[in-house]
Amino acid sequence: MKETEIKKVSETNNALAGFLCLCMCFMVGFLMSLTGIGAIIGIPLMIAGFGFFLFGVASKKIIYKGKCPTCDETQTSTGEKSFKCSCCKRRIIVGDKFKTI
Repeated sequence: MKETEIKKVSETNNALAGFLCLCMCFMVGFLMSLTGIGAIIGIPLMIAGFGFFLFGVASKKIIYKGKCPTCDETQTSTGEKSFKCSCCKRRIIVGDKFKTI
């Protein structure tokens, strides 16, 4: 099993996307709630918007960058446990290092 060093490039979370979902769900839910029958869908939609926001804050993605152990091509992992090299198509396992089977 070959290994190469990796480095953490960045850490991202989806707080902005969660906030945008919160705003959209809240506005659409509020406008639907102004009609009598729309409140049946509008109020749960507003509550779901808060859930989307909390999910966006809680989800975190770590981006790693390193070289493929087989072909030395630079690769980027966006939080997956394994992925295929774009050059040699070999499976790369992400851990403390990039590893190939």
